[in-house]
Amino acid sequence: MLFTACTEGGVIDEGGTTEQPGGGNTEEPESPENPEDPENPENPENPENPENPEDPENPEDPENPADKTRAIEFQDENTKLICTLHWDEDEDGELSYEEAAAVTSIGTIFNGSQILAFTELKYFTSLRKIEDSAFEGCNSLVKITLPEQITTIGEDAFSECANLTKIVIPDSVTLIDSNAFYECIRLTSATIGNGVTEIGWYAFQDCTSLASVTIGNSVTLIGDAAFSYCSSLTNVIIPNSVNTIEDEAFIECTSLKSITIPDSVTSIGQQAFDGCTRLKEVYCKATTPPAGGKYMFNGIEQQKIYVPKESVNAYKSAEYWKVYASRFVGYDFDKNTIDTDVEIAVAVGSVVDITGNPENEASCPSDSTMGIYIEANGNEIKSIMTFIAAGVPAELTPEEALAHPTADISNFIPDLIEDGYVIFVLSGLTPGTTYDIFLGFTTIYGETKYFHKQHTTAAAE
Repeated sequence: MLFTACTEGGVIDEGGTTEQPGGGNTEEPESPENPEDPENPENPENPENPENPEDPENPEDPENPADKTRAIEFQDENTKLICTLHWDEDEDGELSYEEAAAVTSIGTIFNGSQILAFTELKYFTSLRKIEDSAFEGCNSLVKITLPEQITTIGEDAFSECANLTKIVIPDSVTLIDSNAFYECIRLTSATIGNGVTEIGWYAFQDCTSLASVTIGNSVTLIGDAAFSYCSSLTNVIIPNSVNTIEDEAFIECTSLKSITIPDSVTSIGQQAFDGCTRLKEVYCKATTPPAGGKYMFNGIEQQKIYVPKESVNAYKSAEYWKVYASRFVGYDFDKNTIDTDVEIAVAVGSVVDITGNPENEASCPSDSTMGIYIEANGNEIKSIMTFIAAGVPAELTPEEALAHPTADISNFIPDLIEDGYVIFVLSGLTPGTTYDIFLGFTTIYGETKYFHKQHTTAAAE
């Protein structure tokens, strides 16, 4: 028996086809070009696809991904293993940015481990302290990046990290505790942020490869032996915030050649720079000598200690400073020039030939003044002392004086004659500059002409 069923717009026969009014069968409708299928998302090339938000013109910052559940890519598998073992909350074998940011303490989990690198520590943004001994004895650790939010680096935090080469301490840190980087023997560079106020005892002791240290401008105290035995240290700038340099702070820094102690410093401990055998120049800006300690600058030969020119006598009489009285040199720190005696000696009674030709004899008027003049690298000519030829009346003109074949310099002011030498007292000299001493004369117009004989060169120390 044949049964039929009626449908809207047609009849379905027993074969399952639809008969449209007017006769004939129809094909199934075509699927749209982009059907919405939750299991088959849009084409990844479509920029509107929410599953593929990448924009080549605005790439995502890998340091701060929008998706905090993304896994951190670790440089070192050992570091990743320790991190996932302790802080992988969803147990997916990865550590996400979100999971790292939730960590508030790392304790001593890494102490003595063989990790090589931990630059991903910067993503642990809830940390406020690197605990005591946190990375102590991690002798394979080469590099690490500290989070911007930490405030304290604890005792022995990185001590004996023998392969650590560089450390940058962020501005958020206020305290570097004792022994923090003790015996990091391959550490070559340390940058101490502007938030640090105290560098603790032995903080960088025996960092024998440390060549350069940048100390932030908030440090007030450099603790006992903080940089002791840093035998490669050649450059360190002590900021104007420091008021205390404690005992042995830089003892045996044998490569240190120059140090400037700012006028903020009020106390320097005993043996602070003892054994710094190459420390030939110390610039101490304090007008009042800082409280000193025994053997501050012992074990150093041919050293100059530059102090404010008006304070030389104060330093020479101050306790613990007076033992270095022969080393003090008055200095004008505003002008960066020496203001003390530089002695150029010429034998008394020697004959100075003044018959040489001046550079431009025609321009020398009769009322020129003869004398000795100083020139610094061809500039800033300065009169040292004027004089006339021996035995010739003072009223004679330079032309008349030039008629005499010789001039005896023994007629200089008597108190400048010492042990058979005339001492030229030169002030306002700059260290390291070579000066030329000439016999010559100055015209009334301020022009200086030289006789090139009796030419002496002196280097200011």
